[in-house]
Amino acid sequence: MNGKVGVWAVSVLLAMLLVSAVVAVPGAAEQYESADPVVIRECLPAKEEVEKLNEFESPVAILIDELKSKNYTTEDITRELAKQGYGWDPKTGACWKGTPPSSEEMKIIQKIRGSDYSPFDAEVGTRALEQALQMMYVTNNNVYRGINTYMKPSQMIVEQEGTYQHVITTHVGRKPNPSTECWTEVGVARSVPDNVKQRFTYDNDEGGWQFHGETDSSTYRNYIIYVTDTYESSGYLYHIWIDGEWVRSGHLAFRENDVNYANEIWSDESVPAWTDDSGIAVYQDGFLYQGNGAVWWNAEVPTQWFSSPVPCPIRESHSIVGNAWKYFTWI
Repeated sequence: MNGKVGVWAVSVLLAMLLVSAVVAVPGAAEQYESADPVVIRECLPAKEEVEKLNEFESPVAILIDELKSKNYTTEDITRELAKQGYGWDPKTGACWKGTPPSSEEMKIIQKIRGSDYSPFDAEVGTRALEQALQMMYVTNNNVYRGINTYMKPSQMIVEQEGTYQHVITTHVGRKPNPSTECWTEVGVARSVPDNVKQRFTYDNDEGGWQFHGETDSSTYRNYIIYVTDTYESSGYLYHIWIDGEWVRSGHLAFRENDVNYANEIWSDESVPAWTDDSGIAVYQDGFLYQGNGAVWWNAEVPTQWFSSPVPCPIRESHSIVGNAWKYFTWI
């Protein structure tokens, strides 16, 4: 983005329920179920807490190292990981605890996200569905190395002749060159074929979609994406946690990246029809990882808001509440 509107038009489809990993991030906060908690947290993490994120090693990486030390083959390691609900990319070392989409669900993904899709440009690629989005994003893509935020989704109501797919998500990433995508994300999604609200993660070139269990409309959950100092052959190692539980590790081309909040919807109608959402999605108390510490995502961080198409069926409002922006979006 970096001074120009880059549209992270990211889609997803929903899959099976799964239990998250039980490896907690240091200093993880509780879940909050409330119509509108004014402030969930008031303090930024201490430098020591951020250092622990930077030094974190996932349970899958530890297990892979152990199996390799016993001379397990790649196929054997894959089987052993699957027994515990884990997966990995043997070529890069990326790993996760999640449920991938089925072959039928992948057909729906392709319907939403056609060939040559780019999350940085809504006009690139071909999609069978019409899309609308509302987004809040940092304008400087070489400062922030991740985000820690609370989010509750709306009802995310979907129907065949209205909003076919609904995604509320946070993206971190940056294109290494104009023709190469490199990003990850974490959020909640719902669609007509799998009519439940699912937590998900996505990496565009390591492991694709993974799903991490259902959620509801009123619970604020904590989402973290952190890019470490560790540089490997596939890029800078990152980790994702949901409610303090590790769910994914992969690689990004840069340590500092674009970061955004996005509310995205798709319609299966030739003339888009959108479904009233009967609720408001909210992001709040977010902070951005910077250097060896963190800063609140507030008015001191260069930020812009974007919507498409014009007029946009998704509305938004934002204001500083406590120490950070509180970002409301709804249909």
